[in-house]
Amino acid sequence: MKYVIRGVTLALGTVLLATPGASAQVGRNADRVEGRPVREQLEAVFMARVQSALGLSEAESLKFAGVLRESAADRRRIEQAERELKVQLQAQLRPGVAANTAVVSELLDKLLANRVEFAESSRSEMRQLREFLTPVQQGQYFLMRDQLLRRAQELIESRQGTPVRGRPVGN
Repeated sequence: MKYVIRGVTLALGTVLLATPGASAQVGRNADRVEGRPVREQLEAVFMARVQSALGLSEAESLKFAGVLRESAADRRRIEQAERELKVQLQAQLRPGVAANTAVVSELLDKLLANRVEFAESSRSEMRQLREFLTPVQQGQYFLMRDQLLRRAQELIESRQGTPVRGRPVGN
């Protein structure tokens, strides 16, 4: 059971740390495991896996944790802004209500700028990691994060009842 919780925690932690809008999938106050907030546990498990997989020293782990914490905070801010913009866009596009085209255009521009900001956040994170990780470690981290993000997104989609990549729900 402990390994199942750890696996799910790791996958979801990666999503919370790096996917736009995904942090909204996990409740903030209600989700606690063993008395600790899930986010804390997710970050701890992710850090342990990265430290082990990349062979980081204690000093490198501390630097990595700082970069990851800063990047995650930036991404959460960007995600929150995106959620707010989407709510505003949905309000404009309600059926039976004439949308204000100027407002819709402005919201779309802001959403696209938000996506660019998110990508820039990822680029900045990798630039900061370059200061103390080797190119091989950077590549390992990038692929490890990408793989876990895909798996976590599949878990979220299957939990929501959405077919995952053409598979029927429940298979």
